[in-house]
Amino acid sequence: SSGINAEWPLRPGKLNVFLTLALMLCVSCDDIIETEEEKINKIVRLPEAVEVKMLTIKSDDDEIGRFKELKMKDCIDEDVYSNENLMEYKTDGDLLCGFYAFQANKKQGTGLGAYSDAGESEERLKYFTESVKQVNEINAQFAKGEITWTATINFFSDMSEKDKYPYSHGLSEGGVSAGLGSGLGSSLGAGVGVALGAGVVGSYDVLGATPDRGVPAPKERETDEEKINKIVRLPEAVEVKMLTIKSDDDEIGQYTAIKIEDCISEELYSNANLTEYEDKRDLLCAFYSFQANKKEGTGLPAYSNAEESVSRLELFTKSVEEVLSINNQYASGKITWTAEINFFADMTPKETHPYAHGVIIPDMMGDGTPEPEEDEDTEDKVKKIVRLSEAHEAAEMNPDNDEVSEFKTMDIESCVDETMYGYDNLQNIDSSDKYLCAFYAFQANKKEKSTAATLR
Repeated sequence: SSGINAEWPLRPGKLNVFLTLALMLCVSCDDIIETEEEKINKIVRLPEAVEVKMLTIKSDDDEIGRFKELKMKDCIDEDVYSNENLMEYKTDGDLLCGFYAFQANKKQGTGLGAYSDAGESEERLKYFTESVKQVNEINAQFAKGEITWTATINFFSDMSEKDKYPYSHGLSEGGVSAGLGSGLGSSLGAGVGVALGAGVVGSYDVLGATPDRGVPAPKERETDEEKINKIVRLPEAVEVKMLTIKSDDDEIGQYTAIKIEDCISEELYSNANLTEYEDKRDLLCAFYSFQANKKEGTGLPAYSNAEESVSRLELFTKSVEEVLSINNQYASGKITWTAEINFFADMTPKETHPYAHGVIIPDMMGDGTPEPEEDEDTEDKVKKIVRLSEAHEAAEMNPDNDEVSEFKTMDIESCVDETMYGYDNLQNIDSSDKYLCAFYAFQANKKEKSTAATLR
């Protein structure tokens, strides 16, 4: 599960199929149901002394305490750590049972594998405990109306910051990390899955993960020469202009060349360094280092020529500005999450679309650029729409209308454009007829390889 919970203001019982398609992500549809014994065999229990301590309940007047034995068969259902049950945890024993159930439901190739020993289990319990705390705090804020998103336990919940790093920094070898915005990586807390908007795919699918740990195998370190060879520099005239600094009293300006070998470290576009940029020279050096650290099969490949490099610099510059703006808001306490540069930072909205909309394109793992799709005409799109019954459609179009003279009908051809349910139009969907039109447009734009389209 991606950990996403999103609430849409549709009336109960209406268009529930649309909700199902829009908000579900089938991660492991072919999972075989495991037996109780198989689940229990995945659990690595804590050291006996630690477990006994957690299961011993003391009252204020009780010096010795009362030991409550744990029945493992009661600690294997994933519902034990559902949001509803997390709020009911009252003792360390409840937490321990949730932790064991979390282990029992680990999936091969997703997240960390089974723990090596009781010592590691004890260490992972600390991360799980912190995740439970964060999930409860976030959901309590949601319940009070202070925030508009919820959280849940997911496979990040027992990971350290180092374990999670490859998933949120565009380093998934052979896989695709989900994008939350053009060029923005989201940093939202240990093991917490969040919903930043309805229909956003917020899970991380590491297609090339090693089966036992779910974390990409490390690549051999590249040499400086290999990194430099990936850099496509700007046209000379453009580069000279960026590297010429003028003062108010200086008509000519001072040109200072850069050493390309000084522009290959990924630290140059880290959050700490972004705030230190003083001029275009710093930005250009960071852009070259961004190119130097591109990973094969992740994001866009090396640019084809200097002209493309110019257009990609504009996108990279915009991403830097967005990252700085978000992090400034975080520093001032206006928001609770941060952003950073990742492999989306040089992409156009069209190029980031497949990553954020659950579309799997066969050639995506090739040169990193999606193959163009043939444009469908309106007639082809309309044929894919399965309309509601006549009575239901009439009710959606005229929910409160008793005047026959004002009776509205659906113009189906006006409900085929995917912008109908695009981000910019969501805020304009404020009536049942507009919801219905967006739902039909959603059907009309189904792709053969789309995740939602293949759900049955």
